[in-house]
Amino acid sequence: MSFASGAAQLMALNVWSRVLTFALNQLALRYITRNVLGIVGVEMELLLATVLFLSRECIRMALLRCDKTLPNNAGPITMSHEQYALHQRIVNLAYLPIAFGAVIIGGISSYFSYFHVVVSPSGTMRAVFCGAAFVELLAEPFYILSVNNLFFGVRVRIEGLAMFVKCVATVACLRASRIESDTLRVSERDGVAAFAWAQLAYASVLLAGFLLHFARVYKHVRVADSNQVYPQQLWLLIPRRVSNDSEESGKGRKLKEYYADPNLSSLAITFAKQGLFKYALTEGDKILSVAFITEAIQGDYSLVEKYGSIIARLLFQPIEEMSRVYFSKTLTTSSTAATSAVSESSSAKEKRAALTLLTLLLRLYTLLSLYFLAFGTNYTSLLIDLLASSAFSSGSAPQVFSAYCLYIPLLAINGVTEAFLQSVAPRDVLMKQSYWMALCWCVFIVTGWSSIQLAGLGGVGIVLANSINMLMRIWFALNFIGEYFRVGKTVAGANSREDEIEIERMLDPKRFIPKTAVLVAFVAAWGVTHTSNATIGWRSLTAKLQHIGVGAICFFVVTGVIYISEKSLISQVRQLVRSRKQKEQ
Repeated sequence: MSFASGAAQLMALNVWSRVLTFALNQLALRYITRNVLGIVGVEMELLLATVLFLSRECIRMALLRCDKTLPNNAGPITMSHEQYALHQRIVNLAYLPIAFGAVIIGGISSYFSYFHVVVSPSGTMRAVFCGAAFVELLAEPFYILSVNNLFFGVRVRIEGLAMFVKCVATVACLRASRIESDTLRVSERDGVAAFAWAQLAYASVLLAGFLLHFARVYKHVRVADSNQVYPQQLWLLIPRRVSNDSEESGKGRKLKEYYADPNLSSLAITFAKQGLFKYALTEGDKILSVAFITEAIQGDYSLVEKYGSIIARLLFQPIEEMSRVYFSKTLTTSSTAATSAVSESSSAKEKRAALTLLTLLLRLYTLLSLYFLAFGTNYTSLLIDLLASSAFSSGSAPQVFSAYCLYIPLLAINGVTEAFLQSVAPRDVLMKQSYWMALCWCVFIVTGWSSIQLAGLGGVGIVLANSINMLMRIWFALNFIGEYFRVGKTVAGANSREDEIEIERMLDPKRFIPKTAVLVAFVAAWGVTHTSNATIGWRSLTAKLQHIGVGAICFFVVTGVIYISEKSLISQVRQLVRSRKQKEQ
């Protein structure tokens, strides 16, 4: 299978899983309480992430660098001696996540046994989630072999089916529990149990699917070497010692035999160290939530985080990925260009174009942040009431979502600035960024603890801590961007004093602030929608329609003011779109 077709299938799987997950959440919210969502969406997700990520991520990353081991044959597959040796090294390491997972699950079980005397009604379901994680790890050797041999189609079919079974099982269990209890919402124990058994069903389908596929494939796999006896067929999937062929047995030195390849093991250890840091950054908000806030508020935060992440992935992630590719290709090419006058001129134009695109995106994101501030903060209660239910809109979710409306634009700005930094920064700057991100994480933990424990902000405190973390990362990236375009004429892409002045003008922070008329329009829109939210409200259908109508009028008025006042920005956007179309033609 080609890389392009494999990538397309993986993208389709990603869309399929997102759609199913969103549909599952929308259906499940009608059956469960805030407490159940907090337990499942934060505590149990953190449990699964801890077991799965720490057990398998370093092995996955290390084995991704290995070559394919199975030839692309339609019929019987014959391995060479070299392919068998590499295949056995991969198989041996591929079973390590199972052992790691068993140790981590044992540690987690011991922790809860010795430090938690009182167990919540849903506490027993923690064992089912751990069991589901372990079953999923049992499928890890086959997952690694499928990735190693580019079996993208197999992975898409199996994971897609497993996700579908999980969604059906969750809703079916919730519905059965509600019918049995004859209540509007299921109990905490039944709600968590539904998600736990559905997660176990997902892992079981995953394991069964990979087992059936590889049993069928390896039934026809053989190792061809008449001078040595090799395992054949399904026995090739069992770990066994392999020898180091680089040693010369003819000189009286015995071949070294081992289960874990030293080079791959060393690489896995390196990725494990990085993985611990990545885990802390990725799961920091859930760790804070579990440690310091109640299950109900955890549910509010989980709900908001899921809706907010959908906006970020659909709206900002494609722009971030395209920007990263553009900056990397354009500026890397220009930095390695020849030193002739023509090349320097071309390099200057490319860097000016990159700076123009970057500043344009930042100006657009600034306007977008004002939209979220003026409108999003006053419509969160209505949105949650429509998408979830009054059980969630009456809690802290609207306040958390309002704070999240300020955090989403920071995510967008950080995405594009870090995309630029990671595309062109030298290794020493990337090392500094790693240290800076470690400091950001420490500040995040301290700020989050202070906001929750001292200020009593709950889920809002976690969003505030995340926002400060993003601001620090944006500051670092913007500092690098300023240095990159100011250090020397060639580096900055400036061939004359006029060019230098233009670059300084483009990097001026005041340039990113919208015109006064636009700011006044946004402030007025926030005031009107805030008054509408307080007086008209959103409780009844009529109130919802009236409140939406007020927001729509304000939205069109603000957009009209932007169209009149920001002529240069709109002209730049049109010019960029026009130039892209011309290049495509």
